[in-house]
Amino acid sequence: MKHLHYLILFLFLTSCVGEDIVEVAGTTQIESGGATLMTDSSYQLKAVYIEGGNVVEDITFDFESSSPEVASISSTGLVTALSPGNTEISASAFGNKSNFIIVNVIPKDSSSKLKEIFIEGPKVVNFGETESYTAFAVSTEGDTSEITTGLWASKDESIATIDANGTLTTQGSGQVAITVDYEGLMAALFVSVVQSTKRNGTFKKEHYATDGDVSVELTGPNEITITLAENFSSPDAGVVPGAYLYLSPSTSAADAKSKGVEIAKSPSGGSHTYTLMVNNAAQVIADNDYVLVICSPYTITMGSAKLSE
Repeated sequence: MKHLHYLILFLFLTSCVGEDIVEVAGTTQIESGGATLMTDSSYQLKAVYIEGGNVVEDITFDFESSSPEVASISSTGLVTALSPGNTEISASAFGNKSNFIIVNVIPKDSSSKLKEIFIEGPKVVNFGETESYTAFAVSTEGDTSEITTGLWASKDESIATIDANGTLTTQGSGQVAITVDYEGLMAALFVSVVQSTKRNGTFKKEHYATDGDVSVELTGPNEITITLAENFSSPDAGVVPGAYLYLSPSTSAADAKSKGVEIAKSPSGGSHTYTLMVNNAAQVIADNDYVLVICSPYTITMGSAKLSE
């Protein structure tokens, strides 16, 4: 019987060998920052689509301007300033929309000495905390000064509110844009409000001997860092090219593939760190309570780690 057990295990492992094509959601980002333009001038934006940590080439993006009468944007990302005001520019690919950037437009004959404004403060905030944000103005001579009379606003007050002094108060979890308006110019900063910025777990040593510790940490509004500790071990994964790590809402390999996020091919052991680029990373961490090692072609869980709340 022992020989039969080994034979069944061997047949399973060899049947799992092979490449499995997994649909992994990517993220669309605009690499160019916001801009202040004079009417009749133009500005070239650059958008990228990132999947599995890599930039995918030859992608066609759909660009959008919230106020096309202020500034239009072509299919290639060329912004043309038309009339004074502010507009939010975003890009989409495969149904995945980027965070917006703000383009300010001022009259061509403007005598303003104000070049741009920006916001400084934490991009990740724990739920239940308050944080302070500061706006700065940059002059045409390059001098930077603090703005004390800007008009602050939150794009989603169900997630966070912000008062006249730039103090943010959390109301719920998720990602929110805060904005400041000063002398006709506007700036935005995206902030993720999370229940916890880091979740830890330990793999249960069950049928396939996967063992060790793992952590999942929010390291940016669109960035998740997954770390396998030095004590991580998954010996079967070392002989199974079809073994993958996933963030998952449950211990089910089927749920991982349909609702979760693929991390990487699973190593057989040791310390490893992976970075995922996903939209609204805080929500992704909140929605997925497990890290799994699965045999992807046959949708079998080979190890699971429950993440702390």
